Amino acid sequence: MKNTIKRLTSCERKLFLIISLICYFIYPGILKAQQNIELDSMKWMLKNGRFTEYDGRKCLTGTAELKDVGFKNGTIEADLWLENKRSYPGIYFRKQSDDSYEYIYLRPHRFGLYDDAIQYAPAFNGEVCWQLYFGEGYTSSFNTYAGKWVHLKLEVKGPTSQLFIDDMQKPVLITERLETGNTHGSIQITSGHPTMYLSNFKVEHANEPEIHIGQNLTMDSSHYINEWQISKNLPERNFNDENYPRFYDIFNAGWETAYSDGRALLNISKYRQIVKDSNCVYAKAIISSEKGKRIKLAFGYSDAVKIYLNKKLIYSGNYAYQSRGNSFTGVIGLNDTLYLDLKKGLNELFIKSSETFGGWGLRFEADQPLQALKIDHPSVTTIGQSKVSNLSPESILHDPKENVIYVTHFDNQFTKHNERKGFISKLSGSGRMLDSLWITGLKAPTGICRRGDKMYVVDREELVEISIKKQKVTAKYKYPENIVFANDVITDPEGNVYITNSDGADKVTDILILEKGKILPWINTIQLQNLNGISYHDGKLLVGNGEDSTLKSVDVVTREVSTITSLGTGIVDGIQVDGNNNYLVSVWEGGLYKISPAGEIIQLIDSTGEYNIADFGYDKTSQSIFIPTFLDQSIRTFQIK
Repeated sequence: MKNTIKRLTSCERKLFLIISLICYFIYPGILKAQQNIELDSMKWMLKNGRFTEYDGRKCLTGTAELKDVGFKNGTIEADLWLENKRSYPGIYFRKQSDDSYEYIYLRPHRFGLYDDAIQYAPAFNGEVCWQLYFGEGYTSSFNTYAGKWVHLKLEVKGPTSQLFIDDMQKPVLITERLETGNTHGSIQITSGHPTMYLSNFKVEHANEPEIHIGQNLTMDSSHYINEWQISKNLPERNFNDENYPRFYDIFNAGWETAYSDGRALLNISKYRQIVKDSNCVYAKAIISSEKGKRIKLAFGYSDAVKIYLNKKLIYSGNYAYQSRGNSFTGVIGLNDTLYLDLKKGLNELFIKSSETFGGWGLRFEADQPLQALKIDHPSVTTIGQSKVSNLSPESILHDPKENVIYVTHFDNQFTKHNERKGFISKLSGSGRMLDSLWITGLKAPTGICRRGDKMYVVDREELVEISIKKQKVTAKYKYPENIVFANDVITDPEGNVYITNSDGADKVTDILILEKGKILPWINTIQLQNLNGISYHDGKLLVGNGEDSTLKSVDVVTREVSTITSLGTGIVDGIQVDGNNNYLVSVWEGGLYKISPAGEIIQLIDSTGEYNIADFGYDKTSQSIFIPTFLDQSIRTFQIK
């Protein structure tokens, strides 16, 4: 080569050098040869390890990280002196921090005994997720004997890796999908046990290839839940409580969207770090169904779970390391089975998950395709927001003639203040305050409706009748003695006034009626319980049933009860009918839905964890929605396209 260069002309030599420099910067892997890197303190940063000599070699025992060498693609090699000890010698690569890296290691104590003698395990948030990645592509069997040197050769190519041991021509472990997503990082090695040693370390850099090994680890995504909502870290007591969480706890849980991978695995470790005494996370997902049916669900988890379907506890278990015996590893798989009785409409799968170590995750796969919730958020446009009081706005009535809205407010902290108080405000259709204290002297006003000049307001102890023109209370009607939580109110075309009862106790009236100046029981049935929202349409009362979070209808003549659809969980609060005879329905925790008379559901707004959607008002002409957001003491205005 040297003689060849001498024979080149001056211009040719310059051209040769330019091409060489281009190759160096564009294709550095071509020019980088294999490097033998000495095991000494100049090249390595010790981490609970030491450099020594063993069997006539310079060695490392313990753990060390290679200084100032970034690794993306190429080959990492080392010799390992084996002992039959419980230990985890191996190679960390593409290490971006102590919290995020790829890791391939050996388990000498399991050689010849188990199919996880070699394992690939990514680390997220400082947790090595060996329990989540098990089986093809992640673990492998291997057998050799102790008291010898073995040669490790790890090839890393883009999203894949292959591990060879000694002079084998075929890799002992092929990992097609390196899970962290790290494209580069440092290298760290560990001998595992103090009586085991690493020597002859080599690294060779290469370009990222354009090929895949060809192994397929992707399942049919229609059979598992792709998108979840997970909470922030919560106290351990939240997991230990077997009850479905209260709505305030759900609202304040700090929800974040998380995604399953191609194996139906939701790796919670990617999103949350284990925190002492706060090792509980909630996960929830919606399964939609066009009819009531039963599906079979294979599942796995790590470490412990409580599973709820539509607020009912259906499974509780612990799959942690050594939870079922000293040799029980607790690796996640699809080893358990549930049968889910889905309702027509929305069904919430809710999980309380707890973790100790080894990987925090859930896997679910159904025996048939799962239907996701239909979403149409773009059809809703935000118009504005305004704070309206220091109390909680609960219910809104829109007056189409004047284009104004009336808002009930009450003190939701009355138990702390030892006093009930509330009032009604009047605002313009654009949200401008006209009279903040339009009606005062109320105790805890909730639902509101009108017929002609009469406005009816559900107060805590009585139904209040107001003359809109006179702007004054004209009558009050006491509830029957056993009614403690009257909630919402509506009138029908005949002038009948119906009131829902949110008392969850059995044998209490579900809907009351105002007749001849008295409030009387109208219906009490096991089909209704803990009612909230109410509306009227086409000879039927539409009611939100709190016991099972369903939208039901009650025929005003026959009093026959029918279920229109399920909302899964949550308080079914506001109910309105749009210009196309669809039902607009809110769930207090943060959801607005459009529901056809046949029960088909489309989500218009999801504000879970951001703001509540209480008993909203609706203007059919402009298709404007006025939402009292309850906890943030505001009204938000939207328009549906």
